[in-house]
Amino acid sequence: MGDVHVRAIEIGIVAISFALMAALFTAIRHTQVGRALRAIAESPKSAALLGINVEGLFRATAFIAGALGGVAGVLIGLDFNAITPLMGQPILHKGIAVIILGGMGDIRGSLIAGLFLGFAEVMSKAYLSSQMGDAVAFGMLFLILLIRPSGLFGQVLERKA
Repeated sequence: MGDVHVRAIEIGIVAISFALMAALFTAIRHTQVGRALRAIAESPKSAALLGINVEGLFRATAFIAGALGGVAGVLIGLDFNAITPLMGQPILHKGIAVIILGGMGDIRGSLIAGLFLGFAEVMSKAYLSSQMGDAVAFGMLFLILLIRPSGLFGQVLERKA
């Protein structure tokens, strides 16, 4: 379309990413395992007292996180048509920034923060300089954390004794 060139693999990567995100969000919000994970996030000791297998769900969560990381690595390798041991390092740094921006533990916030950060980075590369993308991304992280230390959608929780 015009001067914009999008490869089929890029469309596929976006589609697969959104499908996996929707599946994860649905699983966490609408299944018993998701309810158990939310209970563990609130209070592991209380969840264990209610009969939830906390250690088993920790292992299952680690497995799912590793599988999603593996899918992400394959998708990155397909996009760059090369695989190197450190190919995900820049993406890891931006991923951590997205988690902080969206608010710890908020999947919807991370999704919106990721789209926002990606849009800002692309616009900075298009209108400023191709080397300014990272500076803009982490500058935004700094500014937002000055304004809202809990992230865009994070909530400050008070624990009372």
